[in-house]
This record gives sequence, structure tokens and C-alpha cells, in this order.
Amino acid sequence: MLRHLVLLGLGQAHRALLDSLARRMPADLDVTLITRRHAWAEPDALLRRIALHQALGAETVQDLPSLVRRSGIRWVAEPVAAVEAARKRLHLEDGRNLRFDWLSVETEPEQIRDEVERQMPGARSNGLFLHPLDDLARLWPRVQQLADSRPLRFAVTSSPASPAGTVQAMEWSFTLREAWPQSAVTWVAGADALAWASPAMRDALRRLLSRHRITLLEDVACRVEPDELHLASGARLACDVPLLAGPCQPAAWLAASDLALDSAGHASAVSGFEHVLVTPWQHSDRARRITSDVRRLLQGQPPSRSQAPALHPANVRTGSRTALVEAFGMTWGQSWLGGRVANALLRR
Repeated sequence: MLRHLVLLGLGQAHRALLDSLARRMPADLDVTLITRRHAWAEPDALLRRIALHQALGAETVQDLPSLVRRSGIRWVAEPVAAVEAARKRLHLEDGRNLRFDWLSVETEPEQIRDEVERQMPGARSNGLFLHPLDDLARLWPRVQQLADSRPLRFAVTSSPASPAGTVQAMEWSFTLREAWPQSAVTWVAGADALAWASPAMRDALRRLLSRHRITLLEDVACRVEPDELHLASGARLACDVPLLAGPCQPAAWLAASDLALDSAGHASAVSGFEHVLVTPWQHSDRARRITSDVRRLLQGQPPSRSQAPALHPANVRTGSRTALVEAFGMTWGQSWLGGRVANALLRR
């Protein structure tokens, strides 16, 4: 019997699954991907190339139609209006309905321009939006050209409401510092920006930020002018390139759906339905397990959701070859040198 799997969103987990299906598609599985995106940027490749001052090659921004052809799936580019998980039905904005046997939702960060402009006037005309990453990658050569001509004042904004978004903003700050050592880098992180981290990781991150001369401002950007940010405290920050990593908003269709939501309005990792898989943004463990989960569903077994998802990211990229990793109750520094990993215990 042919069963229908709908993939909602084009994040790391769904791309991994499509790569797997391109190699072997089960005969009894019909797959539909729903996303408005026509391309995607690999975050790791993008950050590494920027840090090392390399041109953004073809592997940085990749074309979705070619992946669709290789995997043999159906692709629908129409926006979603609502999901009725209990009835196994999905509504599109053009009025069409899609039925499914299983639904996999991969939440992706969205920066709804009108909403960001409402919260931060001037963002649309003066800011550089981080999402979607493929759009940023196409604009980035202009930033590179400007930064190569003179030292710049970079400011990266984020919202402490999203630990994953906070980590991404931090990683961009480290990347900018490595690429342009003579430029100023300020991370406007909001209050209690590192509250999600363990005390050991929090202390290690603060030391690294100081060592890399990255200024951490636990303040909120509330207005974007051509050459400065206005902060909620009343201060002003001189800035040539405001990189807006936050705020991010949940997808509008979530409010009209019966999926479980977290306190910020994003899809919860526990959907409330056995036939619905939810992969939170940047949840790398779920990205590795998505293919095995689909295989289990095809065999009539429940997905591997026995372990609760992590409450915060477990690693932070601190450069093109370094990262800070937390595991087994300890915080480690990792360096990638010639393909070998050298670990140094930072602090219990």
C-alpha cells in the first residue's frame, strides 16, 4: 500500500532525508516537499568560507530543483495556510488540501520583514537580514568588498528568546572577527543572552568573546539608522553593517494549526501526534535521526522519540576550525587541524 509522507520545510534534517531518498526510495512511499524556497545555503560552508576569506562557491548555495529531480519526490512551492494534524490534512493558501499518512515538520527561522520593521524601524532599508541564508549569501560579496576596502563596524543583533538564534548570532560574530581582525564586532544580544548555557559554558563563552575582542552588549536594538543602532537603554551604537540575526517569528500557519506550540509560538518538539514528526530548528540530533524515523514508520514502528530533546545547543562554532562543545557535564574546546580533533578540557 502506497503511503504519503509530507515534508514541511527545507532544513538540515529534511535535506538529509532527501539525500537518502535519492539513493534509495522505498517502493511504498510517496513524498511531497512543501517549501517556498528554491535554494538553500549550507550554514557551515557559508561561515567557514567567510571566515577564511574565500569566495562563496557553488557548494555554499545549492539549487532545490536538482535535489528534487534526484530524489524523485513531488515539490509544492505554495505557502501553507493551516495544518489539521488530527485529520491528517494540510491546507495550502491557494485553496488546495493535501492528505497525508505522516507529516514531518522542520521549523525554520523566519524573519517576517513587516514584523521586524514594526519592532525595529529602519530594519528593511538599513539592515542586513540573516534569513533566509541563501539571500544573504547572494548579497554577501558586496559586504566582503566593502570590508576589504577599510575597517568596518559590524553589529550582530539577536533575541535571547531563541537559544538557537543566540548561538547563530554568536557564531557570526566569531566569523566576522576572524575574517576582518581590524574591524569592530559588537554582538547586541539582549538581556541574559547566555542564560540557556550551563555555568561552565557561559564562563568559557564570555572568556572567548573577550579574547576575540567581540563586544557583548546585553541590550536590545530598537531602531536601525544608516550609520548607527538605537538601543533600548537609550544608547546609540555606531555601525556600518547591522546584521539582523533576530528577532525571528514563528510561521504564520502555526497559529491556525492543532500542533503543540512552545511558549514562543513555534512548533514544539513533541507534536502530540504519533504520525507527526517535528524537528526544531538546529536540532542536529533529530537531523541525524530523521531517515531512521521514516524507515521505522514504514515498518509500522513508532519514531525514536524516547529521549527528550536538548533544551539548549550543545556546541558553538568559534572560528573556521574551532568550536566549544558541551558533553558529559563538561565543556570542551575543539580544534580541527588536518582532519584531526584535539580536545582540551576547559572547565568542569
